[in-house]
Amino acid sequence: TGEEFPADDLGARHLVSKLLRDRQDITALVLMDMIGVRRQSDPIFQINTGEHPDALLAAAIALDANRQLSTGLKAEVRQRFNRLSFLYNTDGLVFSDMGFPVVFFNEHVNRTNNMTLSHYHHMADVSGVLDFEYATRITSVVIETVARLAQVRHK
Repeated sequence: TGEEFPADDLGARHLVSKLLRDRQDITALVLMDMIGVRRQSDPIFQINTGEHPDALLAAAIALDANRQLSTGLKAEVRQRFNRLSFLYNTDGLVFSDMGFPVVFFNEHVNRTNNMTLSHYHHMADVSGVLDFEYATRITSVVIETVARLAQVRHK
């Protein structure tokens, strides 16, 4: 398919190549994937960052947005080499490796938590397994984060 591993993130690699070739800068790659499933009422969602210092700034903005929006969810920041980060399994890693700031939002899933959800990348991956309230809360944090990053960019 060309998406993620093992297909080598072909679309992400193409876009990063173009950004570098055109010397185009971005404030940050804000990535959302796997934001709609949680076990029972697990209050955690993850904010995974790349190595660029601005990725940590974006994560701090996201934490503040979550606090101010009073989502009732607990945001956990996990830097790239934290064993609980899920960045390694996304095309965001391509951007991070090439020096772009990356902040990746996902549900509470990583090497040690909730990896046994059997419907991922399977025919059982249907809307009936989604927790729309949880996804909406995470999405509100992402939207607020992007809006604040746009303000930072234009200062």
